[in-house]
Order: sequence, then structure tokens, then C-alpha cells
Amino acid sequence: PACPTMSYVNGNEAQATWPQAERKFVELDRTGEYELNGNRKQTSKAYTVTGTIDASKRFHRAAVGAGAVTLSFGATAAAQLAYVGREYTFFTDDGGANALTISTPTGSYIYGAGNAAPQGSIATTAAGTPSSCTVFVYSLTHVQVVSAVNMA
Repeated sequence: PACPTMSYVNGNEAQATWPQAERKFVELDRTGEYELNGNRKQTSKAYTVTGTIDASKRFHRAAVGAGAVTLSFGATAAAQLAYVGREYTFFTDDGGANALTISTPTGSYIYGAGNAAPQGSIATTAAGTPSSCTVFVYSLTHVQVVSAVNMA
């Protein structure tokens, strides 16, 4: 019988020609990385109003031109389980004088961005200027800011 082959969809993905049900291996991207809980590397979500952060998305863009936006990691520390062990990046647009706030659940803290003590949330510091923040959620109660521009 003929051997299954692979074809390249684009520079990042190889696509197998055999059925999905026959795949019994972890597929790697061209950098040799994989995500067991679903590929989030190039997935994003846009927000225009306050809401809960989508745990399945890697990048989050808040359009703050129409009003302030607060993005939360769930209501309780127990609800934060879906986020643990993952990194998330947040961006704002450059419209309006409104803030983006990234909030942790009651009983959780966010560390970094120039704060000496852990905070319940961080927010943009320069309204009307694009801001960004990358965080790593390393437990049910701790979120660490990895890098931030115009956020504290």
C-alpha cells in the first residue's frame, strides 16, 4: 500500500494527507513546539467591553476608544485553573482616553509592572497611547507580569 504523505499548507504548518482519526502523535510546528491543550500560538480575541479573559486565546486586544475595558481571569481563584501555566499578551488600541485594566480574581494577585506589593489588578498608565502587557499565570493565586508598556 502507498505510504501516507504530508503537504505544506504554509510556512508554519504541515498537513497530513491521512484522516484525522488515524493521527496518534503530537504534531509540532516548524520551531519544534507544541501545545497539548490546543494550539494558542496565533489565536486572538478582541474586546470592546468588560469581560472574562478567554483562556483558549493567546493574544487579547482591547478596543478602549469607546470606553474603559476590564479583562478578568475569572471570579474566584478556583476559576483561574484554566489559565495556570499559560502566558497571555494584552494590547490596547490608541483611541480615546480610556483605560484597560487586567484584573485577578478575589484572593489572587498580580505581580510586577513596577509595583512593590502584589496588586489585585493593573491598568494602563497613559490614556490614549497604545499599551501592552504580557503575563504568566503560574498558580491559582499568582499572575506575574513578564513585560509591560504603559501599564502598572
